[in-house]
Amino acid sequence: ATSADLRRLCLDAGALSLADQVNILAVSGRAATGFPTRDEDPAVAAYQGVIGSARHRGWRLYWQQFRAHLTFRSALLQTALRLAVALAFARVIAGVLPLQHGFWVLLATLTVLRTSAVDTRTALRPAVLGTIAGALVSGVLMLFVNISIVYVVALPVTMVLAFTVGRLLGPTWAQALFTLLLTFVFAQLAPSGPQLAEARLVNVLVGAAVGILAGVLVWPRGARHDLRKNTAGYLRAIGDLVEQSVEATLGGPRPDDVLFRATRAASLADASYAQYHSERHDPRSGGVDWQAVLAVGHH
Repeated sequence: ATSADLRRLCLDAGALSLADQVNILAVSGRAATGFPTRDEDPAVAAYQGVIGSARHRGWRLYWQQFRAHLTFRSALLQTALRLAVALAFARVIAGVLPLQHGFWVLLATLTVLRTSAVDTRTALRPAVLGTIAGALVSGVLMLFVNISIVYVVALPVTMVLAFTVGRLLGPTWAQALFTLLLTFVFAQLAPSGPQLAEARLVNVLVGAAVGILAGVLVWPRGARHDLRKNTAGYLRAIGDLVEQSVEATLGGPRPDDVLFRATRAASLADASYAQYHSERHDPRSGGVDWQAVLAVGHH
């Protein structure tokens, strides 16, 4: 073929690809919005693999996602198990030790625990400093003010500050105001004194220790450890899918099994990539354009 023929073939291929993508978008939009589609429609029949899952019942779609993440390489499963182990251990400690308002141990564990040991250690300092500051302020208030109506009036103001200004000023301020808020709540329920602030501080320290222990022992490296493995597995699955698709185009069997494995690998890689962005990035893997790698697989 001449160079002119080659340019014309490239333009034809680009035009066909663009028209194909527009057709997929139209059919997928109709399926996603519940617009009725007819199987005999050529556009629908050509893209059964694209819209087939969208036409399933909700429980089946949830089961597919659940089944895709039933592996220890899943960032979602790791996060769920890490949180479950930490909260179970915190609940056992709160029930065994003679702690006042032991549920604060679980709240502190939730506050400190992150998806990696590095992030858990980073969250520890503001949590402890904020709790100490809030406990000191609330302890001084309870030492001199023992009138319940004062805490009733101050509670809405403290709640607004804790959930608005505290988030803007940073985690230390947020934790301090949250400690003050909880103290004001329990000061209305029963006569209290500085011991309530002391109990809050002790419980937070115990919960922080549980959170650190869980962050160190249960997948401490976070998503960055599995991101490379899941992405590599995704690209290998996509490579197999390309080969099987070419064989199917030439008259071979449909690559349904390979397509399912590629879809599952895509779910694992996407979950790892999403969690990776919520963690501190590893300088050694900072030069990898993970979004470009995933875009290749999606395309």
